[in-house]
Amino acid sequence: MPLFLQALPLTIHTFWRYLLLLPILAVAAFFFSLLQIIPLLGALVPGTVGAALLILGMRCALRARGHGNELDRTQLLLFSVFFGLVLLVEGAPWFVFGKILQATGFDEAGFRHVLVQQGGWQLLLLTTIGIKAIFAAIFAVPITMAAHTATPRGGRAKPLFGIASGFASLILVSGVWLYCGHFFAIFGEVWSAFGLLVFALLDITQGREPSFAFSLGPWSLLRATLLMTLASSWYFATAVLAWEREMARVRAVQTESAEAGKFSEKDFRKLREQRKRSGEGTPT
Repeated sequence: MPLFLQALPLTIHTFWRYLLLLPILAVAAFFFSLLQIIPLLGALVPGTVGAALLILGMRCALRARGHGNELDRTQLLLFSVFFGLVLLVEGAPWFVFGKILQATGFDEAGFRHVLVQQGGWQLLLLTTIGIKAIFAAIFAVPITMAAHTATPRGGRAKPLFGIASGFASLILVSGVWLYCGHFFAIFGEVWSAFGLLVFALLDITQGREPSFAFSLGPWSLLRATLLMTLASSWYFATAVLAWEREMARVRAVQTESAEAGKFSEKDFRKLREQRKRSGEGTPT
């Protein structure tokens, strides 16, 4: 059975953990993103924040799988900066896409119309999404390893462990994530959740019921956020299973090497004893 199907039960257990964490991640991501105003350092902030969110999401799946451990914030920061640099490369097409849209002056309604109706824009969006999905599939297991290692007793870091492992299943799941979010997927479920929080606060302060409370229409922000959260949980769960498989493969190789080493050492001792006996029987 392919990994993306094996991951379905784990997805449910990951989903509710990730959903509970989502508002905290949304608020934290917003405040840390304000650091972008700092010259030079600000260039590292978007990728670092994005990587930290992925690592924390992976930790939800790891905990659901029984691999939970204490989080080390220093390790989290180091891994986030490392993978943040990787995400800078991935984010280049999104940056270009955003600049093109900004230059055309589309509002939200026009933005949606362009993505849905005009083939040229769809091609640009699909290309951008394809690059994101490829990166997500290639680095899923390394990020999972970072999530598991980001603990006070994590041992020696292996930031590229299992790179591209489980690629076929993970790129399929990444595609589903992006499709579920429609154009909201450009921002991700964390930023969509932040938008929901802001809209809720605005409605409450003006004495209105939250306008999105029961809205699950095709272009609903609530619907997109919930589906993206579920799809992200599927991605995290699939990555954890791919990581487990890669860990099992490495342990099997190490065991085989150890057994081979023991066998060679035994043979060496036998050969040394034979030579010793042969030397004792030689006349002087």
